[in-house]
Amino acid sequence: MNKNKNKVRITIIGVIVAVILGFVLYNAAASSSLLMKNHLVNKYGWDKKDIEVVEYRNSYYDYSLFPLDFHINHHNNRWICDYKGRKFNVELTEHKYADDYQLEDIFKWCTKYLQENVDEDIVGIEMYSDVIYHSSEKIFDYELEWSPGKVFTEEDSRKVLEVINNNFYSPVLFYKKDIELYKNSQSKDTSHYNGNEEYQVFSYEKQMLYSNEFEQVDENDIVIVLTSDLSFCRDSYRVTKSICPSMQITLSLNSGVENVY
Repeated sequence: MNKNKNKVRITIIGVIVAVILGFVLYNAAASSSLLMKNHLVNKYGWDKKDIEVVEYRNSYYDYSLFPLDFHINHHNNRWICDYKGRKFNVELTEHKYADDYQLEDIFKWCTKYLQENVDEDIVGIEMYSDVIYHSSEKIFDYELEWSPGKVFTEEDSRKVLEVINNNFYSPVLFYKKDIELYKNSQSKDTSHYNGNEEYQVFSYEKQMLYSNEFEQVDENDIVIVLTSDLSFCRDSYRVTKSICPSMQITLSLNSGVENVY
């Protein structure tokens, strides 16, 4: 009888500890999200009630103890938030909140700059959240000239494009209604085409035109992509540990774009 009573006590204590631990973790996550929302309110002047947390991933470590692959990696707190219909990512990196809410705006502004200063047929350039802020989870071989707290404006377009062109191989998207003329009909791969001679001439002329606007860019480093699509969207990933901890973001090449190079 005493043994049974002890088992009951242990079970009850275990349940109480589990409830308390769950309560503490829940409140810690809620507190962390509250601080994150306060940051967004102060940064953008939003109303807190308009910010919805869609998904949250707490920080964690992963590691390997094998001698030839020894590492300990820290992964930051991450959120997917929604503000008035736009989903975006927030991260607590190096004790600062960083977000890529403005990715769509920067994409639009940079495209407008290229249309006005390079070629009106440009409909976009591949763009990552890495141009807005750098996560401490990854190693970069270049630095940004702005802090994670910067609020971008249209006047920043050229500077952003310079960062992209100097550090990425970002495809430049040109709209072609008659895109079939630039495909190699001999290609068996329908998802990727080798450009024909007409495309090669087109590509060379556009590469030269683009590099003249950004003098430090070698035309051989410019990738021209043709598309008959005028609609682009954010290609984002879940923040859960097992699916995509790096959460790389791209705008473009994900909405019916034809790759021709």
